[in-house]
Amino acid sequence: GLMVSEAAASAADPVPDDLGASADEKRVPRLEREKLPLDALPRRRTVSYYGVERDYQQGSQSLLRPDFGARERRIDFAASLTPVRARQMVERKTLSDAAARDRVKIALPWRYATLAPGDAISLPGVDGTWLIVETRFEGMALRVELERLAGATPMGGSAEPGRAVGEVDTEHGPTVLRIIELPWLGSGVATASALYAVAAGSSPGWRRAAVLQSDDGGLSFQEIGATAPPAILGSAVTVLGPGTGFGFDLINSVEVDLLHGGMALAPVSDDALVGGANLALLGNELIQFRQAVRVAPARYRLTGLLRGRRGTEWAISSHAVGETFTLIESDALLPLIVPDGVASVTLAASGVGDPTAASATAPVEGLSLQPPAPVHLRSIALASGDTSFNWVRRSRDGWRWVDHVDAPLGEESEAYEVIATPQPGIPRTLTVASPAWIYSASERAADVSAGALSLSVEVRQIGTRARSRPTSLVLPLV
Repeated sequence: GLMVSEAAASAADPVPDDLGASADEKRVPRLEREKLPLDALPRRRTVSYYGVERDYQQGSQSLLRPDFGARERRIDFAASLTPVRARQMVERKTLSDAAARDRVKIALPWRYATLAPGDAISLPGVDGTWLIVETRFEGMALRVELERLAGATPMGGSAEPGRAVGEVDTEHGPTVLRIIELPWLGSGVATASALYAVAAGSSPGWRRAAVLQSDDGGLSFQEIGATAPPAILGSAVTVLGPGTGFGFDLINSVEVDLLHGGMALAPVSDDALVGGANLALLGNELIQFRQAVRVAPARYRLTGLLRGRRGTEWAISSHAVGETFTLIESDALLPLIVPDGVASVTLAASGVGDPTAASATAPVEGLSLQPPAPVHLRSIALASGDTSFNWVRRSRDGWRWVDHVDAPLGEESEAYEVIATPQPGIPRTLTVASPAWIYSASERAADVSAGALSLSVEVRQIGTRARSRPTSLVLPLV
């Protein structure tokens, strides 16, 4: 009978009589040999490595063979080498490519089952050393595919290491993380809240951090990827005074301290300003600035201001020392996906310089879903004794001033909420479908008879998803 023993012979060079083994007595070629064409080989071989002579910065050595094919092959070698050693690796691999064009297939008896890919053997009657690249055990015979090993040794000449990048390594530093909510800055109208994560570091070496998001008050978190590239962040060291949202504010200025001296602000032209440049969120107000003058290593004075951008004029008088400053640049914003009904969002960000994760929490107010507050609210006394209140609506989709064209509505229908409150008295709430409301003479007489001295009127536009902020007017009654 046939006995297979575990004490099989170790890998050895085959002898001539063992070539062409077959378990079913069929004739098998003793040796099949082929040679691949030159165009099957890569034209360029490159090895990348960490250069010992370049402060362990990444470098590469390449070798071009114009007579080979069109492909390129690259080896990313995660080790430190001298340029000469890397050059030798490229040369050795190029020689191996050329030698490996020579391929051989043989069949051996089961006794050679210990041969495995990676073994180097000699073949009877064939010059050179051959590398086993594949083995298959079929019908008690071992099918072996081999390629020739290069016999030449690489040249030991010189190699140019290249120049090291001379920039000084900087500390990554801890992460500064913020959540900001903005009115919609794109075209058309928003269909979801526009919340963004912005982050930077307290030192110039900061790059990015991994971010987790919680929509349930911090009870559970999920990964949302990495922060965007560093944003330009800071805080106000002076108070920006009240101004107007209907033209340039050439009187007021504000000074802001950025996180570090590696951050910078720059002046822009009027044309660039009109195009949206130098947009920043200061506290809750969106501003634009024409001039930015450095007054200290990380401090800038901002002047030539456009105030209350995108309907944030309600925040013009709310500024204070220490409020946050964020330059709005699209590349530095990480959009947050916030499901409907979520009241607040919590983020945790951790970078290589953070001993503990930086965190931030912000309410979801739906600023991008709110129509801008109506403007130009006024009262007109009519001959009948009634008082007409009129206002001008604005639009989430109407920020461009186009001659002879009214701003689009931007909502499914036009409607306004009017709250009329006698002082003193009980508020009355009503809804109108046009930008006007009549306060009748009889209502006025009734309010005066009840002791009211004035009437406070608030008007909000009712949008598809949210109400606007109010615009208000006080009408004296006596």
